[in-house]
Amino acid sequence: MSNLTQKLDRMETNLVLSPSFNELVFEQRHKEYGAYKLRRTYHRRVLSSLLVATTSFGLAIGLFFALQQPAEAKMPAMKNDGGIIIDIIKPDEPKSEEPKPKVEQPQTPPAPKAPEAQPELTVPVVTTQPVITPPPTNNGAGGNPKGQDGGTGTDTTGKVITNPCIDCPPTDPPLVKPEIPTWVEEMPFSNIADAHIKKNTVYPEFERARGTQGTVFIQFIVRKDGTLDDFKVAKGVSPALDREALRVAKSMPNWNPGKQNGHEVDVICTKPIAFKLR
Repeated sequence: MSNLTQKLDRMETNLVLSPSFNELVFEQRHKEYGAYKLRRTYHRRVLSSLLVATTSFGLAIGLFFALQQPAEAKMPAMKNDGGIIIDIIKPDEPKSEEPKPKVEQPQTPPAPKAPEAQPELTVPVVTTQPVITPPPTNNGAGGNPKGQDGGTGTDTTGKVITNPCIDCPPTDPPLVKPEIPTWVEEMPFSNIADAHIKKNTVYPEFERARGTQGTVFIQFIVRKDGTLDDFKVAKGVSPALDREALRVAKSMPNWNPGKQNGHEVDVICTKPIAFKLR
C-alpha cells in the first residue's frame, strides 16, 4: 500500500511540474501573469542555480589549495637558447659583514714652537748712599700766594712750572646765595604797573587773526632797592604772546620793595598779563 502511495505521489508531482499541466491550469486565463512564466522556466532556473553553485564550490576549493602552497617555492629552472641554465630563487638574507679593523693614521707631530723672546733682565744698581727726598717748597708758586692750587712760576733753571701753594692761608669759603622768598610780611607793589602794561602792550597781528587769547604769567625779582630783573615766562600761551608779555614787563618802572622784619628784601613776584579780543 505504501509503495502504491509513493508512486501516486511521484506521478502527481511530475504531473504538476509538466508543461501540459501548466497549459491546463492557465487555460482561458491571463498568461501574462507572473506565476505562469515562473512555472514554465522552473526547470531552467533549477539547472542554472545548480551549475552556478557547483562552479562556485569548485573555485573556492581550488583557491583554498592554491593558497596552501608555500610562498617561497622555487621557480623551475629555465634554459635559454645559449645553453645557460638560469635558476631563479629567492635571495638569501644579506649576511652582516664583520667590521673591518680601523687603521689609525699616524699623526704628524706638531711643529715645534719658536722660542719666545725673553725680556731683558734689569740688573739693580746697589748703592750705599741714602736716598734723600727734598721737602716741598713754595718755589714757583707764582703770583697767587693765597690760592691753595698755587700758581705758575720759574725754577732756578728758568723752566716754567706749576706747583701747589705750600703753607698758604686757606681760601675763603664760597659764598652761598640766600634763597629769595616768594612771600614776605610786606609784599612789593606798584600803583602804575597795570596802567603801564595796558598802555604799552601791542596785540600781535598774527595771533589776533588766529583768534588766540590767554593769560601769560611773567616771573621776576623785585630787589630791595625796587629795581626789577631776572624776567622769565612762568606760564605761556603762544610764542608771539609770550614775547610781547615779556617785553612789556621788562619796560615796567621800579616797584616799592618788599619788607621782612622791617627790612627791605628781594622778593620773587609773578605778574599776569591777559590778552583778550573784543
